[in-house]
Amino acid sequence: MTSTSTSGRTTTVLRYRTGPHTTCEALGQADSNTLIYYHCWTSGESVGGGSTWTWGRVAGTQRAGWFSDKYLSNGGSTKKC
Repeated sequence: MTSTSTSGRTTTVLRYRTGPHTTCEALGQADSNTLIYYHCWTSGESVGGGSTWTWGRVAGTQRAGWFSDKYLSNGGSTKKC
């Protein structure tokens, strides 16, 4: 049985966006070590050698968007969108 990642933490100050690309509008930013609840992942722009992005929500808020998996502590969601 494979475990699924349902949350993780940012490894740096990280902008979350309307889509899985750095040219998509930034909706806000999360501080380093912020808990993010994951929904699913998709392919997008390559960032630092990684091209997967996770749709997630900042813990304790209703703020959500796409986060580059490169900057999530455990590589992001394991559930494909």
